[in-house]
Amino acid sequence: MSNNPTSKKLNFLELLSNEEAIYENEAWQPLSKIQIPIIQRDYAQGREGEEELRENFLKFLLEAVNGTPKELDFVYGSVRDKILQPLDGQQRLTTLFLLHWFIAVKENKLNDELKNLLTKFTYETRTSSREFCIDLINKRIIYNPEQNISELIIDSSWFFLSWKRDQTIKSMLIMLDDIQQTFKDETEVWDKLNNISFHYIELQNFGLSDDLYIKMNARGKPLTDFENFKAKFEQHINKESWENSAEATETFSHQIDTLWTDLFWYYRDKTENVFDEHLLNFFRTMAVINYTIKAKKDDKFRGNLDLLRSSQKISFNQYLNLGCFDEE
Repeated sequence: MSNNPTSKKLNFLELLSNEEAIYENEAWQPLSKIQIPIIQRDYAQGREGEEELRENFLKFLLEAVNGTPKELDFVYGSVRDKILQPLDGQQRLTTLFLLHWFIAVKENKLNDELKNLLTKFTYETRTSSREFCIDLINKRIIYNPEQNISELIIDSSWFFLSWKRDQTIKSMLIMLDDIQQTFKDETEVWDKLNNISFHYIELQNFGLSDDLYIKMNARGKPLTDFENFKAKFEQHINKESWENSAEATETFSHQIDTLWTDLFWYYRDKTENVFDEHLLNFFRTMAVINYTIKAKKDDKFRGNLDLLRSSQKISFNQYLNLGCFDEE
């Protein structure tokens, strides 16, 4: 495929089902997934304080479904192994995902075929965000125009209360309420969503690094030390196949975003509502215990133990090199 990026005008569902899109007589890669990368921390369009942004954007989308086709500029990113990681456009894509889901639920269009299509849109940022999107699509929601859609979701048996602390999920719920308010009186909207389009640019062979991603996406915030640690731990668990036979609810990534979050929430810094440092200290303590029990008592043992017990910052690779974490 040519390295010269070429755009193609698509709507959201066409991007998700991009099986036969072509340009310059060359077939584009079919996309198995659209994955919001871990470098992009939170969905922002639903944040508190962004009311004017949401109102203007939803008004823009409403004009599209009322007969005036609208274009949302460019969506582009890196395609690796048929997975599109948006470099720019992740906020708009998330809003379009929420809009399509809401209209599908409201107009009873959410059949198995559409569910399979929508599940191709996913978040890598947090396990909780990813699982929320999956459950949102696959679990049953009976639309009630007299009740906020966020309340229906939160009151559902599948919704973890700890998810309310995930900023992406919190923003999604706010956006869904605003979508409901904007489109509540509209009828037969589903087919009109095709009036909303964007120009998709596939940067398939550009091999964008995380550093370049951050430089080009000025809106992305750097990950915290704990978010970096957690992401690397999850990657290591997958690489070593430690949880291949585990139930989804028993995996590290699920439990740390649900049960563990509930536990450490009580010990959070109440001025900023964060508990990252407490979790890092917990893992450091577990590392000290595991190293003390299992490490070879050679000349390096005392120095390594002092390092683990010190206040010096330790990278995840250092923990691995010292053999601090294993499948047990």
